[in-house]
This record gives sequence, C-alpha cells and structure tokens, in this order.
Amino acid sequence: MRKRVMFSIVSIIPDGDVIAQGKSVNITATFSITGSTNEPGPSVVWESDLGTFESSNLVSTIWTAPKDFIGDAKIKLTATFMGHTDIAERVVRIVKTPAAGWGSLSGYVHNANNNPLSNVIIVTSTGEGDTTDVNGYFYITALPQGESGLNFSNISYLWATELSPQIEVTGGNHQHLGNIIFTTSTPAEISSFQVIPERHAILNIEHKNLNLINFHELYRADNLNGDGAKLVQIIESDITEIQVQEEVTDAFYALKSIPINGQKSPYSEWTHVPLVDVIDPDPAGSFFIYNNFFSATLNWQLTGYEDYYKGFRVVEDLDTGWAWVSPLLGVGTQSYQLNTEPGQTGNYYVLAISINDLYNTIQSEEQKIDLNVPSLLPPGNFDGRVQQDYSIRLFWEPVTNNDAWYGGYAIEKKVVTDSSTIDWEELTRIPTSVTSEFTDVVADSGNVYHYRISSVAYPPEPRGVFYSETDSISLSTK
Repeated sequence: MRKRVMFSIVSIIPDGDVIAQGKSVNITATFSITGSTNEPGPSVVWESDLGTFESSNLVSTIWTAPKDFIGDAKIKLTATFMGHTDIAERVVRIVKTPAAGWGSLSGYVHNANNNPLSNVIIVTSTGEGDTTDVNGYFYITALPQGESGLNFSNISYLWATELSPQIEVTGGNHQHLGNIIFTTSTPAEISSFQVIPERHAILNIEHKNLNLINFHELYRADNLNGDGAKLVQIIESDITEIQVQEEVTDAFYALKSIPINGQKSPYSEWTHVPLVDVIDPDPAGSFFIYNNFFSATLNWQLTGYEDYYKGFRVVEDLDTGWAWVSPLLGVGTQSYQLNTEPGQTGNYYVLAISINDLYNTIQSEEQKIDLNVPSLLPPGNFDGRVQQDYSIRLFWEPVTNNDAWYGGYAIEKKVVTDSSTIDWEELTRIPTSVTSEFTDVVADSGNVYHYRISSVAYPPEPRGVFYSETDSISLSTK
C-alpha cells in the first residue's frame, strides 16, 4: 500500500513588488510535497491579467510587464499534483520607467508603512516639479546644476498631522540635490476681526501655504463646536480680509482650504464674532446737569462698543421730527453742553454713529432724556405803602437763588390820574437779587399808582434779557 502524499504551493516570488514598465522579471514557485512518491513534479499553469510568460509550465519563468500600463497586475499560478490542485496569487505594481542621467530625477514617495502616497506635489527650489501617481511615482526633468533641495508637499494627505512622507529615489544622478525638505500644509485661519454696526464684520485671514491652495470656503455655525455649519461664501486663495453681514447677532466662523487636488482641509478653529446693532449709550446712565439758566450739560454712559463707531450726535425730538443739536462728537466723548433758557423743556437722544454712517433711527421712550431747565421766579409777597410825603415804599421777599446769571429785579409803573393814564413804563432795575425794597419818591396826591415786579436774568452772551412772571399791586394817594 502506497503512502499518502500531501501537496501545496508555498509561494510565488517575483523579483519585487514594484516592476517598471517593459521590464522582464524571473518568477519562481516553491512547493511543499509530503510523503514518498516516484511521480514527476507538479504540472503548473501561469496566468496574468496583463503581460505574458515565456513558458506556462515551468516552476521558474519569466514575466514581462506591459510598456503602456501603470497600475496593479495579478499573477496567478495553478499547480496540479497527483489529482490535487492548489492556487496561489500575487499582485505586483507596474510603474513608469525610472529616468536616468543629469538634469532629471525620478523615484517614489511612500509613508512609513510603505504605502504609496499619490498626488504628492514635488517641487524644486527653482519651480520644476511633478505630482506622484497612484503608485507614488514622480519624474522631474530640467533640474539645473547645483539644485539645493526638493520640497515635498503632500496633497492627498495634506491635512494629516501624523504624516511622515518618505522618499526613495530610484533613478537619476541626484548627488547635487543636497537635503530633501518635507513640507505639510495648514488650513488658512481667521486671525482677527473687526465688528462694524449694523451686524457687519471684517474677518482678517492668515494664509499658511498660499502657493498650494486654489480657494477657501467660509462657514458659519451656531456655536464654537461647529454645529449647524453652513457655507457662507467662496473666497479666492489670496484674499486677506472678508466682509460679512448676518441677521444673527452672534456668529461663529471657520475656514476650509481647498488645495489643487480638491481635497478639503478640516475646519480651522471656530471664531466667535459678536455682531452688533448700532448700540446707543445706556439711557440709565444718561442725564442732564443744569449749570445755570443758560447752560445744561448732557452726560451719557459708554457701552464698550465705541471702537466700532465714528462718534456720537445729540438730537432733539421735535413735533416736526428730529433736529441735530450737536456736531459729530468723538468716540470717547461722554458729555455735551447745550445753550438753554429759563424754563426750557425738551426731549433729547444721544445717537451712536457707526463708521459707515449708520445710526439707530427708532428711539424708544426709555431712551429719551428729558430737559427741564428751572424757571425764573418772581420775588414773593410784593406790597407797598404810601408815606406822608406821598412817596411810595415798595417791599418784597427776595428770591433765594444762587444762579450766577440772576440779575436782580425790574419794577414797572403805571399812573392813573383824573384826566389821563400813563401806561406801563420801567421805573427801575435793581441789580442785586438780595435787595428787598425800593421807594418811589415821585408821587402826587390824588392819583392811583400801579406797580409790578419781576426777576431778571442776563445770559452770558447777547441773547436779550429774560424776565420772570410779574407780581402786581395798586396804591392810591387820594
């Protein structure tokens, strides 16, 4: 009885995983046969989806890669021995034929795991370059003598921070190249911003690898996590600032950079941009200080957005509409002095003016600042007495007011006789408000004398004389 024989294909071993176009390689098969037999070796059949074999029934054979193909090829071996069949397959990679000679360089770029890196842009310091194919192959011509280095910019893996590109130069005289420099790219980012009411902002863009980028995309999200991110606009690769306008008052922006092979970067860091309306000074901190009858100072409280403004203007709300009261006031201004009159009233607002001349045209009752200048009061308890010489002594209680422009009193007189009436004429002006009496020495018997008194104020600039209401008495010398 014959012993049982075990058979299997152990391996098929090409000369290498990577074969250049048109290159012929030896391929050998190794078998494992267990048991005793006098049978001849296995019968074999070599197959490939590309290329040809010199013989299809040899344990060792020659295979030639096609000259016009780049990519993966499958080699298949079918072996039969004593009725048993075993199959082995191997995939080889066909690449461009490496160049040789001065002024040219070719090779492969792969990662640490020996996987090819495609779409790697390889650029010399003088601008010549190539992009690796699916097998990581590159071929650069027209290298000048004395070239100092190569820059490798990986586009397929452009945004992978753990990338460690490696190069294997397989052809060409490249001793003059010196050091090889690997560069990876970083997305552009929003470096700063400037808010412009109403709800405008200028975003400043910082570029990292401008020469590798086709364009950028600007996104807006609901929060710093990027939730609800939506594309806002497409930006040219060299743009350094963008103006945005939104309906929302809080926006979150980030960029994606799009390189020449179209692979988008991840989002840059999300930036919170607090878009603002034109915010007027806080009405709770706005008020008038009455300096005197003819001057009142309007004060207001800053809001913290002054850097976004051109300045402030004070307006008065009239029945016919707004009236500008002040010129444009600087952004740090917190007060404005108005010229007033005794007893003047009015409604005023302080408006913030943005750098693009926008301002809030809708003012609420809460933002109104009321002006109520104190009135000019007449003296009190005005009275008189006819004396024995028919002079008339007038007396009153002085006004207690320390206003610098209080100018004393004006006394007027009207005389009624049996035959005529002398209408009101100013009898005297008393220049001090602390005086409390006056004697009219020109009085005749048989007449009726009417007197009236008022307080007087003189403004600091020529605007006429201001009188209070009057208090009147009548005395008879009959």
